Amino acid sequence: MRWTSIALLALAVPAAWGQQTPYAGSGLLLLNTDLDISVPSAELTGEPEQLRRSTIRLGEKWGLRSAYETLEREFTTTAAGDHTSIDLTRQVYSSVDSRFLAVGLGWENLDFDNGDSSSGVRLVVEGRLGLGASMFLYGQTAWLPSMDDVTGRSDLQGSELEAGVSYQPAPTFSLRAGYRRFRLNFVDEQSGLEDFSETGGVVMGAGFHW
Repeated sequence: MRWTSIALLALAVPAAWGQQTPYAGSGLLLLNTDLDISVPSAELTGEPEQLRRSTIRLGEKWGLRSAYETLEREFTTTAAGDHTSIDLTRQVYSSVDSRFLAVGLGWENLDFDNGDSSSGVRLVVEGRLGLGASMFLYGQTAWLPSMDDVTGRSDLQGSELEAGVSYQPAPTFSLRAGYRRFRLNFVDEQSGLEDFSETGGVVMGAGFHW
């Protein structure tokens, strides 16, 4: 499998919630130029995928995050093409060296090639571990236990994973590289068998913080 990625600057997300938190808002853009798409009958290669993510801090512990992911391709698969999500998270552990662990609840909508869409509740866990003054390991995962049925598919469940390393050369700017995967499990109503689709690949990007 081949993955190639390039980095683009993030979109600005202005926010002002006071001086009690390290930053009040952030914007991030991740780009993958050769995404792997796995379905039971084939393994395909996608065109550029973009993930735009913005976060607003609500006090010292709470955060509100939105994300939009789109995949452009010339073929039709059972994999979701567009993802839109919003999460409310709360830090359950944090330290002075920027380590933290947060949990949250959100909502995600998937759009498919045939015009169908499916949505459901997301359960989110994310964290960060410092490797020095400006280098961090990060990880985030989400589970969608029950999503709306779509044409030919029922009992939809989704899972999302992203992990990697982040470098922050300045307080307001960071670079990120990692691996991202989304898997959708469902029952094929024609065969009655369990089925899946999965997208995954290396991502790189950049972000600004306020």
